Amino acid sequence: MTIYTNNGAFETKKKSNIDLSAGVFMYSQKIYGGVALKHINQPNEGFLGYSALPYNLILHAGTNFNFVKDVRRNLIISPNIVLKLQQNFTETALGITTKYKWFLLGVNYRFEDALIFNAGFQNRFLKVGYTYDYTTSLLTNNATGGSHEVQLIWFLHYQKKTCKINTIRFI
Repeated sequence: MTIYTNNGAFETKKKSNIDLSAGVFMYSQKIYGGVALKHINQPNEGFLGYSALPYNLILHAGTNFNFVKDVRRNLIISPNIVLKLQQNFTETALGITTKYKWFLLGVNYRFEDALIFNAGFQNRFLKVGYTYDYTTSLLTNNATGGSHEVQLIWFLHYQKKTCKINTIRFI
């Protein structure tokens, strides 16, 4: 009879990796969109052997609708789509966010997985928000039913400069 022990099999060693990501986001008053690539350097995440973390590609697009009579742009309705691709996994989410003056309210549906509700306040310099991700799939945790997220986003001041030459500009 052979007895196996795990003495020393799982030593408590610290492991650190650099995980590089990059992306670009472009927008105008009517449309917005972006692309991001996560895990560019594919860091080793294995415990017992080498296991590279696969690339994660994220595509995001949307549009802003406002009404002709609303000169101050007090009411904006923004439908959007997010597509995430990683190895053989694909995730799609459709959503809509409504902004009235400084108040935001939105809902998203991540196909076959979750309903996502969000609310917050936004002005020219700051966005403060709360998001609740209600899991609808079998992956749900019965204790919470979903997850909570708090957002604090600070917008950098950007002053548009005039350009005498007609060129394509990226912000």
